[in-house]
Amino acid sequence: MSHLHLHVPDLNAGLDWFEGLGFARNLLLTSMGMADMGAGAAYTHRLALKVWAGRGAPTPPDYAARLLRYHLTTSDAALFKRAGSHLQPDAHGKLSGVDPAGATRGIALCPATGTERNAA
Repeated sequence: MSHLHLHVPDLNAGLDWFEGLGFARNLLLTSMGMADMGAGAAYTHRLALKVWAGRGAPTPPDYAARLLRYHLTTSDAALFKRAGSHLQPDAHGKLSGVDPAGATRGIALCPATGTERNAA
């Protein structure tokens, strides 16, 4: 998947939270209720945050169709360590937690292949 769009109840809180995972702010359009972030490569639209379900909208109920889980991978040990301030370690060496969209998510430290290292 090249990029992911997430509903967040608050753009600035979402931006701050994902910066803690190593994403960098790229575009902030508060009047349109959206922002996007890059992840260290030339392609800056890796993650889009939107408040289109409404500012302050609650997480959908368990029975609603929605994104439940996604995983991020990094080969950057320093980034993985910093992410520990937002996430909790699990028994498998991954960090996991709940993002501002209410999706359960994990970030795992694993070596990048040549293809991943050069991905845009």
